[in-house]
Parts: sequence; C-alpha cells; structure tokens
Amino acid sequence: MQLSCAHTVPHRVARCPPDPDPDSRRSQGRLPRVAVDTCAAWCDAASMTWSWHYLKTDGSAADPGAELTAAGEGFPSQSDAETWVGEHWQALVSAGVEAVVLYEEERLVYGPMSLHEEK
Repeated sequence: MQLSCAHTVPHRVARCPPDPDPDSRRSQGRLPRVAVDTCAAWCDAASMTWSWHYLKTDGSAADPGAELTAAGEGFPSQSDAETWVGEHWQALVSAGVEAVVLYEEERLVYGPMSLHEEK
C-alpha cells in the first residue's frame, strides 16, 4: 500500500504489528489498526523551500520592491528558484539589485552571484 503526502512524494505504509497482548482492545478488533507513514522524514524534507536574497554593490541588502521580493520566495525546488531568477534578473537589476544569494530555508546554497553580464 502506498500513500502520497501533499507534495506527491510516494510513501510506504506499514501496518501496526500484531499486538502481543491477546486480551488488548486492539487484538479483540475494537480498535482499528493504524497505517504508519514510514517516510515522515522524507515528507518534511520535501517541504523545504528555496528563496533569493538580494544585495547591493556594497554587500548590503537590496530591496527590489514588494512584488519581486514576494515572487522570489518559497520555491519548491532549487531548479524552480534558478529558473525564476533567470527569467527576472533584468527586472531585479532595474530595481537596484546587483547580486543574489540562494538559500534553502536558512542554509546558504550559493552566492553572491552577480546579475551583471560579464564583459
């Protein structure tokens, strides 16, 4: 039997083992056996999000505006975050962003990465 969490991650499900106490309520059929999700840790990892932080030339935080800031948060994968910055880098530069830094939750993935074309 398999279940899926909200993130569509396949889960293996294990039934509760037989109750060693034959007089228990569960053994007498009064309580249903419960399906136990054996992949809870995987599901938690699947809910991690990636987000961009924006920098000015001097390394201080840049504010590209509420719309771009909100759009650059909460990506379900690193690939999605990178695709987004690849599509919006010019708007970020126009808003005063010189470089970006990618985070997975609180973990620095990489950066700073300049948004200016190399000459």
